[in-house]
Amino acid sequence: MLTLSCSPNSLSEVYINYPDPWPKKAHSDRRLINDKLLTLLASRMPVGGLLGISTDHADYAGAIDLYLEQTPYFTSRRTTSYSHDAADRVGTKYEQVALQEGRRCYYFRWQRNDVPVEKTFPIPKEQPMPHVVLRSPVGIDEIAEQFEPAYIETESATVKFLEAYRSLHDGKLLVEVFVNEEPLRQHIGLAVRERASGDMIVEMHDVGFPRPTAGVHQAIGTLAGWIIERFPATVIVHSNLMEP
Repeated sequence: MLTLSCSPNSLSEVYINYPDPWPKKAHSDRRLINDKLLTLLASRMPVGGLLGISTDHADYAGAIDLYLEQTPYFTSRRTTSYSHDAADRVGTKYEQVALQEGRRCYYFRWQRNDVPVEKTFPIPKEQPMPHVVLRSPVGIDEIAEQFEPAYIETESATVKFLEAYRSLHDGKLLVEVFVNEEPLRQHIGLAVRERASGDMIVEMHDVGFPRPTAGVHQAIGTLAGWIIERFPATVIVHSNLMEP
């Protein structure tokens, strides 16, 4: 993800070639280029950084034109917003096909100006690997039977518990979770497994290579809390979760 992999002033040039136009009106919000992306790019580019965008979809070109014209962070390197000429450009395979089929291409050549970005999209800080150890009279089977999808929203994160699965290998419960803490979104797995001591541990699974952020701590705390609520005899033996 751009927010996490690129630090401020690290992108001297960005080229976006023929992004999916999502031509259906109902799908237009899925388009890559919008105000948020341009602001994010501006927060990662130095003054003078180059931005190039190409598309062969006229409607999308019109939308890109509007976004670029209204953003305060970029300025066109040409006298117009876009051109149909790309003599100085290395064409892509898709572009060659588009031109051969008679489609007109739109080329945007813009540049990062010196307007400071108000929203800097800070990189979420990673926390210690979260886990909660529970002691309960019930086992994984009973917990799995009681599982239901849930949606939890707080000021800092949104957590959706989507589905639960049993491992055929060791019987652990894998809970599919979506954690949204802007600008980071993670689709991860949380594991509930029995330890040799008889206790249970609620922890991150390595599915999706999750980052142990505050939102993931919240997700694990919510899952452990749900188990305790459903089975009141359950107690916390140990927890390293950060304070909410």
